[in-house]
This record gives sequence, C-alpha cells and structure tokens, in this order.
Amino acid sequence: MKKLNRKISGIVAIVFLGLFLVGCQNSMVTKSIEQGKDYINNKQYMKAQDALDNALDQDSNNKEANTLMNIVSNYLDAVVNFKDGEYKKAEKKLNEIPVDYKNLAIKDDIDNLKSKITEMESKKKLNDEYIKKVQKLIKANKYKAAQNELNKINMKTLNKDQRNSVIELNKAINKNN
Repeated sequence: MKKLNRKISGIVAIVFLGLFLVGCQNSMVTKSIEQGKDYINNKQYMKAQDALDNALDQDSNNKEANTLMNIVSNYLDAVVNFKDGEYKKAEKKLNEIPVDYKNLAIKDDIDNLKSKITEMESKKKLNDEYIKKVQKLIKANKYKAAQNELNKINMKTLNKDQRNSVIELNKAINKNN
C-alpha cells in the first residue's frame, strides 16, 4: 500500500512539475509577444523581431507571434527593396502582410511606404520615357539634343537599372561629341 501511495505521489508530483514548466513557458512566450508589440508600437522593428524570435523559440506554433513576425519581417523586407529601387518587390512584400497590422502603430509606416512606392513608380515611368527618348536621339546622331534630354532626368529618382542606362547613354554622348 505504501508503495502504491509513493507511486501515486510521484506521478502527481511529475504532473504538477510538468504543468508548472508549461505555465512558465507560456508566461515567457506571452512576455516576449508583449515586448514585441511594444517595440512595434515604438517603431523599433529590429528589436521587435528579436522579441518575437524569442517567443517563437519557445512556441513555434504561436499564431500571434507568427502573425506579428510576418508583419514586421515583410515590412522590413519591403523597406530594403524600396531602398534598392525594386518597387515591385517592395509592393509584393507589403501585399503579403496580414491585415492584422491595421491595429498596430506600424500601419502608418506601411501606408507611407505604399504611398512612396506609388510615387516612385510614376517617377520611374517618366524616367523610362526620357531614357527611351535619349536612346532614339543618339540613334539619330542628335547628341546635343540627347544631352539636353538626359539633363532633364532627376538622378535622385533613378533605380539601379536606370542609373546604369544613364551612365551608358552619357558615355555614348561623350564619345560622339
């Protein structure tokens, strides 16, 4: 009888210990998620990623942590794409963000980036038109007119490919002047 009581006591202790450890783990996950939200609301997105990584290390299936990580990661990727002049990629990343972001402070940054992408896309289109016009003028051996058109391009609004095109066009004009 004493052996049976000991076994039962041992099993009960193990169950309570297990519940205690699960409770501690859930507490750590909750704390990391809340910390991640605080960082998001303070626009500290890299720190938010770290906090959410901690939560996901503890519970990789946590829906809230995964959603928040998705929001932050896609936004940061979109920012990098935007800075590289890859506006379509940036727009794609923003479109992959779950709608849950609308209740967070990151909403304004996402909306602003979407607006900047739209603006830069229209500038990109205008720059492409100038570049095509310059190419036609060069083919027609009208180098002075080509240079004048090239000077109309706002260099700050060029993406990487356009910048390379302008460099090549400048070389062709200078070679033939």
